[in-house]
Order: sequence, then C-alpha cells, then structure tokens
Amino acid sequence: MKPLVYVLVGWLLTATSSWCAGMLLLRQLSVRLYRQEERVLAFVVGAACVSTVVFFLAALHLVYKGVFLAFALLLVAFAIQQRVWRPRGESLPVLAAVWRLLFLEIYLPFAGLYLIYALAPEASPDGSTYHLGLVARYAREHGFPAITTNLYASLSQGMEMLFLSAFLFGRHSAAALVHCTFLLVLPLVMLNYGKRIGMPLVGVTGALLVLLSPIAGMSGTSAYNDVAVTTVAFSLFVLLQIWAEQRQSALLVLIGVVAGFAFGIKYTAFVAVPYALALVAYKCWRSQTAVLRPVLLTAATAALFVLPTLVKNSIVVHNPVSPFFNRVFPNPYVHVTFEDQYREQQRTYRVIQSAWEVPWQITVSGEKLQGLLGPVFLLAPLALLALRYPAGRQLLLAALVFFLPYPSNIGTRFFLPCAVFLAPALALGLSSWTVVPVLLVLIHAWLSWPTNVRSYCHPDAFQLHDPTVRAALRLEPEDEYLARHLDGYAIARRVEKQTPPGSRIFSFDNPPEAYCARDILVSFQAGLNERLRYTLYAGFDPALQPLSVITFRIQPNRLRRLRVVQTASGRPDIPGISEIEIFGPQGALPRKPAWRINAHPFPWDAELAFDGNPATQWKAWEAMKPGMFVEVDLGSEEVITAVELHVTPDQGYMRWQLEGELQPGRWTVLNAAPQSANLQKMDLRKEAIQELKRNNINYILVPDGEFAAADFRENTPLWGIHLLAEAGKSRLYAVD
Repeated sequence: MKPLVYVLVGWLLTATSSWCAGMLLLRQLSVRLYRQEERVLAFVVGAACVSTVVFFLAALHLVYKGVFLAFALLLVAFAIQQRVWRPRGESLPVLAAVWRLLFLEIYLPFAGLYLIYALAPEASPDGSTYHLGLVARYAREHGFPAITTNLYASLSQGMEMLFLSAFLFGRHSAAALVHCTFLLVLPLVMLNYGKRIGMPLVGVTGALLVLLSPIAGMSGTSAYNDVAVTTVAFSLFVLLQIWAEQRQSALLVLIGVVAGFAFGIKYTAFVAVPYALALVAYKCWRSQTAVLRPVLLTAATAALFVLPTLVKNSIVVHNPVSPFFNRVFPNPYVHVTFEDQYREQQRTYRVIQSAWEVPWQITVSGEKLQGLLGPVFLLAPLALLALRYPAGRQLLLAALVFFLPYPSNIGTRFFLPCAVFLAPALALGLSSWTVVPVLLVLIHAWLSWPTNVRSYCHPDAFQLHDPTVRAALRLEPEDEYLARHLDGYAIARRVEKQTPPGSRIFSFDNPPEAYCARDILVSFQAGLNERLRYTLYAGFDPALQPLSVITFRIQPNRLRRLRVVQTASGRPDIPGISEIEIFGPQGALPRKPAWRINAHPFPWDAELAFDGNPATQWKAWEAMKPGMFVEVDLGSEEVITAVELHVTPDQGYMRWQLEGELQPGRWTVLNAAPQSANLQKMDLRKEAIQELKRNNINYILVPDGEFAAADFRENTPLWGIHLLAEAGKSRLYAVD
C-alpha cells in the first residue's frame, strides 16, 4: 500500500495547490462569479499558474522534492489564511431533481471508473514514452537539460510541468491522475455554463456526452494532455461569455491566463489566443467602448504563458516553434524533410485515403485515428439547429475556431477541443424535444462503458480494457502489470540494468523512456538521430553507399576557394555528398586544419563531406533546387587539377558543376560536364559504428521488425558489436 500512498500524495498535492493558487488569484482580482463557477474554474486558472511556476523552477534547476513541497504547502497555508473555502457571491440555480439525478447517476460511476484506470500503472503509448520520459529526465537532472535529440522536448510543456510536480512524489500514476482531474472537472464547468444560461439540459447532457466519450476516457486517464487542453478551451469560452455580460477588466486577466495556458499545453491550441483577442476586440467595438486597452491587457497576460516556451526553444534549438517552421528558423536539430513528412503523416496518418473516412473513424471504428468519440457524435451536424439561439451561435463559433487546427493532425484526440462545443450545441439544438437529448445521453452511456465499446469498434482502436482494480490498488506488482500491458517495458528495464548511468543509446524504435533512466536517441526524433540512422544503413545497404564517383578535371589553376553547385530542379530528391576529394599535381590534398567548410542549405553537416568516412554524408535535407552547394576555403592558394564527388546511387538526377573563385567575390564555372564511374558494394559497418562512437553512443537498441535487424543479428562481428541483452522483440547491442 505504500506506493499507493505516494501516488495519492503526489496527485493531491498538485491538484490542491493548483486549486488554492486559482482561488487566491480569483479572490485577489475580486472577479464576480457564481460560487460553483469559482470553485471549478479556480482549478483551471490555478493549474496554469502552478505550471508556469514549475517551468521557471525547472529553468533554474530547482526541481527538488523539498522545493516543490515547500511551494505547495505555502500555497495551501496562504489559502487557509485567506479563508478561500468560504463561499463568496451568489449561488447558481439549483438543478431540478430530475437533472441532478441524471447527472449524478452517470457522472459518479464513470468518474470512479476513470480514477481506477488513472491509478493503474501508466502504460499508455505516448505517456510512457515522451510525456513522462521527459518528465522523468527533468526530475533526474533537477531541471531542464539542453535536449536537442528529442523533438518532443520542444513542444509545449504546460501539462508536463504539472506532471513533474506530481511525479516527484508519486511517479507515473500520480501524473496520470493530474490529467484525470481535468477530465473530472470539465463536466462541472459545462454544467455550470448550462445553469448560467438558464438551460440545465444543455449543461447536463453536453457535459455527459463529452465525459463518456471513449477517447476522453482513454486520454483523460493517461499522462496525455488532450483532455486538459479541452477543459482549458471550454473554460476560456465560459470566461469570455461572463466578461461579455459584465465587462469587468479583472476577467480579462483570467481570459489571458487561460488562453495562454492553452498554447502552453499544446501547440494546436494556439487558436485560443487569437480567438480571445478577436472576441474581446469585437465586443468592445460593438459596444463602442475602447478596444486597445482590453486587448492589450488580455494579450500581455497571455504572453506570460506563451513566451516561456518560445524563449526556451529559441535558446536550446534555435527555433521558437520547433519542430515546425524550420525553413523560417534554420537549425541543425530538425530537418526540413522530416517536418514535411511529419506534417503529411499527421494529415493522413498514412491510412486515410479520403476525408469521408474521418467521421466514421472518429465516431465508431477508431482503429485508423487512435480512438473514437462514440456513435452518437454521428449526429453532430444536428448541432446546426442551435444556430437559432444566441448561445448556440457562440458555441458553434467556438467549435469552428477550435476545429481549425484539426486538419493538421486528424487523430481523434485532437478533435476533442472542437467536440466539447459541439456536444452542448447538439443538446441545445435538440432541446425543443427534451426526451431526445436525454435518450442520447443514456444510449451514449451504454455504448461508452468499456465492455460495450469493444462490441462495435475495431479491435485495434484505442480503448479502455477491463478495469484494473488490483493493479490500481497495487495489489499486483507494478512490474508484472507493465510487463503484460506495455510493449517494450521488458527491454527498457534490461537497458537500465545492462548499461551504466549516463549512457547514450541509439534506438531504431521508441521504447518506454519513462521507465528507463538513460539518454535514448530515437532514430526519428531529431536531425542527429535521423542522420545516424542513415549512417548505420549505409554500413550494409549498397543503395546508401557512395558507389558513384563524379570527377571534375580542370586545367591546373591556383585556387583558394572551390565549390560544387547543384543546378537541377523539378524532383523531390535530396542532394547529398558522401565525400569530396580535391587533387593537385601530387595527388589528393590532405585535409588541413585551416580549411573552412560551408554548405547551403544545412551547413552544419558540411564537414561530413570531408571527414574521410564514406559511411557519413552531407545532405541538404531539402528537395533539390538550383544553387545548393558545398564550399571549401583552403586557407591559402593551392594548385588544383581535379575534384571528385563520391555520392550514393540515388543522386543520379543531380546536376553538379564545379566553380572556383578566380577573383575575390566572383565565382567562375570550371567544369559543368564531369565524368562518372561506379564502384563495387562496400562493407562500411565499422565505419558506421565509428560515427556512433564519435557521438558518444556505445549501445544500439534494435527491434526485430527493423530493416537493419537481420544484418545486426547475422553479421555482429563485422559491425564490431556484441549482443548485450534481449527481451521481448528487441535486442540491445554494445559497441566493442
């Protein structure tokens, strides 16, 4: 039972301190809210504040249990001193008995069920890899390390900061419970909204439609952030509606806090800030009051929660919005080609052939888009009936705004910030026939119980499985549960046992890093990782070896600066050069320290074209276009007779020409018609391993399904490695 106590302490400490921070801020601002609104919105607002404080503690490397405990206790003590528990303001109308019964009879069983799932050991795919993998690393290193080999470290960290607060005391499950708290608070925010507008039917049924959604249950009981950002989005909507009625300036501060926190949780919620600013500006303009001051107040407050992420990314990875917009903010950490492929993958998940598939996938089937909302959401178009009500128009406007980012990532989880507005709008549109939305909720409740979901959704859809009461109460050892429910857990534990602390491990797959205290470079998560993957492939795959030699012969000439320029266009191929050799009358010129190497684009890897290792390669990491080049300044004039490029077979569509600087600042074409020759397949396995060593990597984690897995197994001595551990479907190799 001791681990369970720690889990509960970590969760309650974070949740309570968040609520206290919110109550203190609300009381300090003297905003006029109904009692019920104040109690639930306090958690959302306070979570934003606590998250931001934790961010700065992490930036200062003050992530210690004692610091966090002192901070939480000070918040609670100050809240007690201020008597924030005492009710203030008026109370919302009491729900009629029938609505109260409907809400509680459904809310309470599902809330209990969700708490059990959240209490169980964290085994969700993203939660056990990057969400809590990063949190665990922050905890180990007592703050933010400069992470350049994991693109997920650059995403908004708002929820990770709350997870960190809970993780220090209760580890993984405490973090999941923090996210579950947002799931349980969301229906209360929606219920209060329904009571405020005098339509309890809308609040009750809308809240339950979202709460019971299988994807909300799946995400909200894991260390994810989708439900949290959904709760924040609806809280922002409510605060904007209240401000539109009251025009109290203090509410604009809260609006800025919540809007900024939405971006602070998830990039895709960036629309919260322009939505809030636009609505504030529009309402002021319509009422013929000053526009600039309210907008600036809201924007300045939001900036406090947006800027930390942008500043951190600018410092660490030289791109404030990494891993996106790398053409605008060039950097060595995320390749433009990866960004393009990533965007395309998020738009289709590589399985969606037509947009017409999406409604069925996100409501009923669920296997292609990682979960489902539930079949009743097929009726979402009926929400348009709500247009005849002012509240309906506001809800549908918000639904449209938060739908805008959805096509950029069509996973079902990413639809929740839109669905949270469609649900009450649907209830409002059908409110003329009270029995209809009530029947919808009852049907939805039956269809959403975990044992019933699997009767109609696809077996591969993300869904909650049988309740795990024994695991939740820690009556079953955590290791046993995770070994059964989390792929890769066994090898992650073996990695930690078989490698010393501080080891860097290259992995072709994404193991559950939250359970492995090692620096794991996953092959697709950063520019360096991606380049090393290609280097390892070049060790044995002739398609990636420099088997083509392009030779530029010129009249002997004294030159200091040379460059090879790519002149072709019209194809998606990526220019690359494995080696460049420069020849003088006595043969190849040896590389000298005075040489200065440059390239465009991606100058950071230009040295690889002169490192003497044929397994490495400079690549442009962008589609071919005229003007791409690799350039060398020899430091002094040398007599040059020829230049050779060693390139891979896929470079056949490139057109290279050799240029020299015959006069300062003036480039002259020396040879635009080189000769080509082909070489035989090479064994570059040990050269590839040398590049890993050069990057302080001494271990390789290889799943059985990986392209290179068979060659590692069959040619281990040729690689200069040995098998260190094997578990499940993965193998760990150590570099000799």
